[in-house]
Amino acid sequence: MLVMARASGSPMSGTTTSAARTLCFELDRQKAATSSAVRTPPGPERLQLALPVSFSNLPPRNPNPFESTGTLSAARELARQLAAARGAVNTTPAVLDQLTAPHRNRLVEHWRQVARAAALAEADLDGMGEQAITHPQAGALVGDVATIVQALVVLDRRYHRVHGWTSIPQAASLGWSALAAALDTNLKTPDYSLDATGWRPRVRPMRGDVPAGLLGVLMAEHNVLAGLGGFPHALRLRSVVDSQRVLSTRLSALVGRTDPTEVPFWKARATTYAEIQRQLRDIGGIWGGGERAAAEAGHVVARLRNADAGTVIEPRALKAFRTLADGVDERIASIVEEGIERGDFVQRMKLPRLVASSGSLVQPVRVRYRPVPDSNDVPLVRVIRQQLAPNTAQVPLGPDASRVELVAALSQRNPILEPSAQALDL
Repeated sequence: MLVMARASGSPMSGTTTSAARTLCFELDRQKAATSSAVRTPPGPERLQLALPVSFSNLPPRNPNPFESTGTLSAARELARQLAAARGAVNTTPAVLDQLTAPHRNRLVEHWRQVARAAALAEADLDGMGEQAITHPQAGALVGDVATIVQALVVLDRRYHRVHGWTSIPQAASLGWSALAAALDTNLKTPDYSLDATGWRPRVRPMRGDVPAGLLGVLMAEHNVLAGLGGFPHALRLRSVVDSQRVLSTRLSALVGRTDPTEVPFWKARATTYAEIQRQLRDIGGIWGGGERAAAEAGHVVARLRNADAGTVIEPRALKAFRTLADGVDERIASIVEEGIERGDFVQRMKLPRLVASSGSLVQPVRVRYRPVPDSNDVPLVRVIRQQLAPNTAQVPLGPDASRVELVAALSQRNPILEPSAQALDL
């Protein structure tokens, strides 16, 4: 029809031509839309319909209902709740006299001890300096804080109706955050060796007149521990180790009259220090202090020689000797470990050749001192870790009795009676 109209040249040919063009454009647009629909990837709903249905035969993982998601952990949420509660309460912080002076009320006295322990813990953490705690130790600390907060919330709910009592704002939210932090800690393995760390007062030397007998030896032993505060030279460390060997040998023969159960400890300590003294012959160094410790070690040996063989050690003096021995053992172990790790102590190595210019008839073997790349290869370190360190490192395997009693008290479901203001006896 279009061909006939174009051939006839009738007046309707222009109209027919424009209609044909419109029809062609419409057909081209439909073809383009069809081709683009074929090339366009299917949407998510189409893919979801095309996915095969699969079922897992593995048991579902036990979820932690209190485990926080994202960057906010249970411990951070507890810290945020504590900061918000502390900022919303307009109470005056306790002064030093309130923390140290005992109270006549039993309940207030318990919480005074808790507040004092919290203040001491804060001072310990601030005084640790560069010493960092591990993640399991931090978990033990968070668990203690969460348990105390739970007890505080229970105390607040019990006395919130007493006249003059300042309630904790948002106590329910704070209690749930503490419970979540406590459960999160219990799901892991907290390290309660945190109790043995923290700030410790510096051991100061004892001055004045020297007492007679074993008390003078005890005074010199205390000054040896005070002199080991710095890093000693390797030669002076040998003097200190030799004095501990002599002291342990002599005390093992004297403590039998006071406490026979202490004899194996001092005999084993004497054997250990004899082996350490032998291993220290292959250890050298070019710097260090320890002049006071070496001098006091000489005083220990000299005063032991002047002590009577029939002296009976008093129980308090024996306990003081044991405490000082533990402190000296711990300090010597840390000095050896730290000195070898930092390269301050070097190990003597024999070379396969002789010294030609010694000037003696017997030519000695040539030796060199060099740092140790791995401390596990040093026999001295193995002796320290296997024989000396176990006497000082007594890591608790679980929570102590006070923690267990507090958690058991929180788990009780006794009926809560409304107390009166007279019951507090403040």
